[in-house]
Amino acid sequence: MKKVFKIIIWMIVFSGIIYALYFVSKRQSEIKCSEFSILIDFNNSEPLISKKDITSELSAIIDTIKGKYISEIPIMKMEDVLNENPFIENVDVFSALGGKIKIRIFQKHPVIRITNTKNRSIYLDKNGSVMPAGKGFPARVLIANGYIYPPLENLVDTNIFHYRIMKDVFEIANFIHQDKFLNAQIEQIFVTQNNEFELIPKLGNHVIEFGEINKMGEKFKKLIAFYKKGKYNDGLTKYKTLNLKYKNQIICTK
Repeated sequence: MKKVFKIIIWMIVFSGIIYALYFVSKRQSEIKCSEFSILIDFNNSEPLISKKDITSELSAIIDTIKGKYISEIPIMKMEDVLNENPFIENVDVFSALGGKIKIRIFQKHPVIRITNTKNRSIYLDKNGSVMPAGKGFPARVLIANGYIYPPLENLVDTNIFHYRIMKDVFEIANFIHQDKFLNAQIEQIFVTQNNEFELIPKLGNHVIEFGEINKMGEKFKKLIAFYKKGKYNDGLTKYKTLNLKYKNQIICTK
């Protein structure tokens, strides 16, 4: 008997919750939008999108938001449209109590700007996702150029890693980006004719001959040790090249 009574109580509570949610939802749909807000989290990066950009994109599907009935505002469609924006990592469009429509946006974080032999550029974020580079001011990120041939203007997220050079450049860039010391030291990746890599530091007049991507962690470990030692001598300025290709050593050329 007790068990039956408990089940009845839970059914009543559950029905009450469903009714309350329905009532609130119905009431919300019958009121007008009193406030429309856009919040952009730039993900510790420079702004690549603005509230004006977002409003402009939404104008293609809805002329105005504030003052419209909540039921007339295509919230899901707005979210779908904004998710197509190559600079946006995540977006949430929702209605809040009091007739408020809110948009929360999480911007992608670019880690490298890649320029090919035809001087066309793209950004890659920390996940390898592609962003166009021709919009607004350039983000201050690591640069990659040299003998890079892929047709960057046609790349999409699903095929960026079909090109070995692109994949290798991204892996090197991501390694540098995730290391605070290296991120402060290296400003450019250059792809040679032999599909090897050279790194250009922010300080000094030397070139770092990195070679291929194999044993990347070991090579960077040697470089970090050299740079930290270089703080106490003129190692950063007296060499023209630092060669990391050989095991357990750095070949320095004056």
